[in-house]
Amino acid sequence: MRRSALRFVLPAALMLGIGACSKESSAPPTYPQQSYNPPPPASGLTAAPLSVSLGIGVVQHVSVSGGMAPYSISAGPNATATAVLVNPDSSVADLKIMGASVDYYSTAVTVRDNTPTTPKTVSVTITVN
Repeated sequence: MRRSALRFVLPAALMLGIGACSKESSAPPTYPQQSYNPPPPASGLTAAPLSVSLGIGVVQHVSVSGGMAPYSISAGPNATATAVLVNPDSSVADLKIMGASVDYYSTAVTVRDNTPTTPKTVSVTITVN
């Protein structure tokens, strides 16, 4: 009788052991915490329109956006025109250009953003006639 009792006890013990293992393995896997990284600023610096044609004393406005504010003028036009940035800290700055010369002449103004590693630039062509 002992032998037949062992036949039933041994398989039952193995079944309990297997059941205990499967309960532990059914726990959901854990993953390392991921930190939130905000999206990078808009990559391109744009100006609209990219070229202006104006007369003496005439003012033209160009919208500058993208990249990282504040914006600055990195290369101004020659004496043919003047250029001033209005609201350079805004996400959309206004580049105010005014014709200053009597002669027909073409020049440009270059605006730079404030990206720390590699500042981006955009040039606006100015024609005064």
